[in-house]
Amino acid sequence: AVGAAIVLVGVGVVVAPSRKKSTEGSGPGLKETVGAHPWAAAGVLLAVLAAFGQGSGLVLAKVGMAEVPVIAASFFRLAAAAIGLALLAAAGGQLHKLGRVARSRPDLVRVVPATFFGTYLALFAMMAGVALAPASVAAVLLSTSPLFSLLIERVVDKRPVTARGLVGTLLAVAGVAVLVNG
Repeated sequence: AVGAAIVLVGVGVVVAPSRKKSTEGSGPGLKETVGAHPWAAAGVLLAVLAAFGQGSGLVLAKVGMAEVPVIAASFFRLAAAAIGLALLAAAGGQLHKLGRVARSRPDLVRVVPATFFGTYLALFAMMAGVALAPASVAAVLLSTSPLFSLLIERVVDKRPVTARGLVGTLLAVAGVAVLVNG
């Protein structure tokens, strides 16, 4: 429990909006983050719903994988997601946009690597992790994804890593060490 708390504090330090006005490399201020878009409150609510879905999905996946191999569980999870997204796109009249992206080489160059690493590879690794580790430990480790995003943004977007980002990352890594070692 202590390790998990340290991880979550570290992640919170990294992702929490600054309370001051936005400056280069420090992220948006709290007021700018919440009021930046007319749908910001809905976005926060959907993120909480997603966190609930992820948490319950991990526990249910753990139970389901007692009898089902990881690759099959991953396949059915991705297939169900694809069907659900296609139905949402059809219901919202957005199905034509899927075809447009599929025919656009520049869009595919942007979307395919993110899909491979962020959806296929990450989901397969997540399912294997959930199968092999306690669901609560896997969930805490999955919450560290903002830390990796911080480092990837540094390389891809050339964004500076702030002191707060570095402190939060170090805290989270320390929390993972406590969590894994007992």
